[in-house]
Amino acid sequence: MKKSHFVRLFIVCTVFSLMSCGHAETYGERLLKLQATEAPILLYGRITDQHGNPIGGATILYETERYGLMRPICKKGRLTSESNGVFMVSEDRGAVLYINDIVKQGYEFQRTSNGNVSRFDFRTSRRRRHRPDREHPVVFHLRKRQAPGTYLLKNSFGISLKAGEGEAYWCGDLANGWSYFSKSASISHEAFPDLEVTGVPDRERRAWRLTFRTNGGHSGIQIRDDLLYEAPADGYARTLDIAFPFTERLRFPIRYLYVRLREPGMYARFRIDNSSESSDQRLHLRCEGVINPYGDRSFE
Repeated sequence: MKKSHFVRLFIVCTVFSLMSCGHAETYGERLLKLQATEAPILLYGRITDQHGNPIGGATILYETERYGLMRPICKKGRLTSESNGVFMVSEDRGAVLYINDIVKQGYEFQRTSNGNVSRFDFRTSRRRRHRPDREHPVVFHLRKRQAPGTYLLKNSFGISLKAGEGEAYWCGDLANGWSYFSKSASISHEAFPDLEVTGVPDRERRAWRLTFRTNGGHSGIQIRDDLLYEAPADGYARTLDIAFPFTERLRFPIRYLYVRLREPGMYARFRIDNSSESSDQRLHLRCEGVINPYGDRSFE
């Protein structure tokens, strides 16, 4: 017999000997507990291009993982999206689902609506396990291969507000990356406050109540859950009221700010990162994104 066969035989004998001993918890008992946390795998998805158009006929390559005696048990599968871009992954039982790739001629797989998410945990022991929702499928983006994209300005900033007497205040020059945290702070004559934010913590409802305001003749803002590769043509408001719940130990929900800046007009997209924080004493939104300085709505 080969040496590898002796090694495998030794491991198997060791496992079964441990299972027969009177320890507090044998390997087999531990495996049964882990397997008991597995649940049916069900994922509702939808595939769109960078402009939000549905993509049918795309091939979804996925893999499921279960607990096994010696190593995880993996099962690969594939399916095709319908004409409206929707698809459903359904397996009897498992622990984790991986979307390995989405293939469509002329397109390349980009990301999900919540960032680069391709792993979905279904174990009942996980607080943040994936809970399928047919009415709100996970959106996967495919980028249609096109000519080289527009030159974009990258920018990042943080909106920080502290609880105190009255409203907390922040303003920022988004195009140049300057920000100010107090109404009493002197603003440079070179800076233009594209965005102003005021807010107070509502301890009874456990949330910060914020008011966003933009400046400039054609300016406006909107907040969405969707990642778009082209800024919306309408739906902007000069003033927007929104509440951000206290996060405590929870991850901050990813949101996207779409801003139409000043005059003659620039479009920007900022991602509110899930590492942002919100408590009864402080709010800090970490924002990073891009600005199209040429006046068109493309973020490519």
